[in-house]
Amino acid sequence: MRTENQFKAKCIDVTMAGLEAVLGRRLLNRLGGFVYWRTRGENLDDPERNGEYRTLDTIMGRLLGPRPVALDVGANIGDWAERFMRTTDGGRVFAFEPVSDTYRSISTRFAAEPKVECVNAAVSDQPGRCEIRVGGALSGSNSIYAMPGEACLRVETIAAVSGDAFAAERDLRTIDFLKIDVEGHEVGVLRGFRRTIAARRIRFIQWEYNKTWIPAHVSLRDVFELLGPAGYRLCKLRPRGLLWYAHYDRTLDNFCYSNWIAVEEADFAALRAHVRVADDTAGDW
Repeated sequence: MRTENQFKAKCIDVTMAGLEAVLGRRLLNRLGGFVYWRTRGENLDDPERNGEYRTLDTIMGRLLGPRPVALDVGANIGDWAERFMRTTDGGRVFAFEPVSDTYRSISTRFAAEPKVECVNAAVSDQPGRCEIRVGGALSGSNSIYAMPGEACLRVETIAAVSGDAFAAERDLRTIDFLKIDVEGHEVGVLRGFRRTIAARRIRFIQWEYNKTWIPAHVSLRDVFELLGPAGYRLCKLRPRGLLWYAHYDRTLDNFCYSNWIAVEEADFAALRAHVRVADDTAGDW
């Protein structure tokens, strides 16, 4: 076995040396990064191509049933909420958008849609007020964390609610879909739903992961530790389906852009009947 591995390593060395001689080190490095990211389903910020819309449309259209309830946390101008309403049967959305001008925009967009309720607040682990850095008009990169290299035109003081308190206030016994895109505060949002998650009252949870988690000092380990014991299966969205990770591995935390989904255990078998789910532990990805 050792001799076989040495032979493979030698072949790789020779191949890489040849590619470097032809392409040059810089182009080879960029090409290698591209292949690495695409294989892992990372750094493709296009929901039409990275598998996000394909998977979500399947879940929304086939698994949620009639009159599902969704929480769109970090709704921005409402594209995700509109897709949910268009794809589901009689769906209802609570769209959370804390930034003032963006909230006015999404409120206007859904003014004639009674099943979309726009909420001018952030969702967090603690209720109260906090500051958010606004990068521009209707920007999708507003964050409560200072991002190196990101423009900040102004700072707004915004209201924050906890997910558990909101669910109790609105008597949401089941949340069919929780979507989170809040530029680094995803773990804070999940912690705000801690009791609801422990009771398995959220069926599907989707969140964005990227470099914004670095200034927030959180990682995917935090998500696995919160959702795993509650009986959720955690998967990364990829163009051809999902990649399921039964356990956390430190190599997952490279802070490259990707989308993840957590599926309540009872729904996981049904999901696998409609979406290709590769098992990372079996090496079939």
